[in-house]
Amino acid sequence: MLEFKYPRLTEEQTQAYLERIGWDKPVHLDRETLNELIFRHQCAVPFENLTLYYLHEPIELDTEKLYKKIVLDRRGGYCFELNGLFVSLLYSLGFDVYSVMVRLQTRSEEVRPIMHRGCIARFGEKRYFFDVGFGGPMAPFAVELSPERQTFHGETYWAEPFHDASWCLYRKKNAPGYNYLPVNDLPEHDLSANNLPAEGKTSDDALLVAAFSLAPALHEDFFPFNRLTSIENPESNFVKRLFVNLRTEDGYLSLMGDTFIEYHEGSGKTMKQADDAEARKIIETRFGLFVK
Repeated sequence: MLEFKYPRLTEEQTQAYLERIGWDKPVHLDRETLNELIFRHQCAVPFENLTLYYLHEPIELDTEKLYKKIVLDRRGGYCFELNGLFVSLLYSLGFDVYSVMVRLQTRSEEVRPIMHRGCIARFGEKRYFFDVGFGGPMAPFAVELSPERQTFHGETYWAEPFHDASWCLYRKKNAPGYNYLPVNDLPEHDLSANNLPAEGKTSDDALLVAAFSLAPALHEDFFPFNRLTSIENPESNFVKRLFVNLRTEDGYLSLMGDTFIEYHEGSGKTMKQADDAEARKIIETRFGLFVK
């Protein structure tokens, strides 16, 4: 019988990875633990493209190299790296998880091509979508595939069916938290253009985030997509523009191009421009990353 398997980490690697994200408790194979692992990961491991933007080196998805980069060298990465290694961690711990292909839909009025890696967890008959590798507003928890609105760490998400074997992920627009784009900068979506579920068409506070298939994908299935976004494609936005994002306990830090944004729940949002020298300083002092 065919079975979807993912690279396993050794016990030593698993423990080091948990320490990397600040986890010092027993791991229980339940949704509550998964939610906290997701949140801790988003707070500890930045979404970043320094390898592409500054070093002009290709992104390699070999699991051992990802482990060295993210855990030992305390770097970050983008979706194919972060969600890839995180699935291996969870798989090694014993969670029932697998990878899926995702269409990122934020700020788009048309169905977009698959260019993202997401994750699915199963607990009994229920499935949950989660993502630690998206540089923007993404759920800090595993979202049950249900139209019921779910709130965790102040952010509200839900999911609705889309065609035969896919789902759409929505977030509440005006929720505070990990949203580096001011709500006023987000265009209103004509969701009817996507043939999306009725609730998505009529709700005036729903932001469509992503559409994803429930079909499992192997780690190797993402290699071609990675080449399209890595240095092999000089037109890739990750090659041409700087991205560094990190969730914090009460907000987020974001460096996109020459704009640094910091948000804290108690004090709100601040923005400032940063030239290359200032950007490098911010990357080191605020994100804990180092550029050669």
